[in-house]
Amino acid sequence: MKIQVALDRVTIEEAIILAKLAEPSVDWIEVGTSLIKEYGIESIYKIKQAFPHKTIVADIKTIDNAEYEFTMCYQAGADIATVMGVSPLPTIDTCANVSEKWNKKNDG
Repeated sequence: MKIQVALDRVTIEEAIILAKLAEPSVDWIEVGTSLIKEYGIESIYKIKQAFPHKTIVADIKTIDNAEYEFTMCYQAGADIATVMGVSPLPTIDTCANVSEKWNKKNDG
């Protein structure tokens, strides 16, 4: 079992403070959808810089444009990115392929 903290609806700086408080008790740090929407890919980059030894989840909920979005997340330091389960199979396959290319986690 992995314990994950989700960071949403705060600034990047507040997210880092909250994650530092939770760090000893969590395995994964999720950069939540609303944090990414408000502050962009920079939020993933800054969280990974602050926590280089933690698994960083980019909760982007991709449904299309998968190769571009997953690549951006991995370039920013994410270890995992998310895809909507209702996405077309080619989108899910693309996410799996990009994850494999970047040697990232794929529980697909």
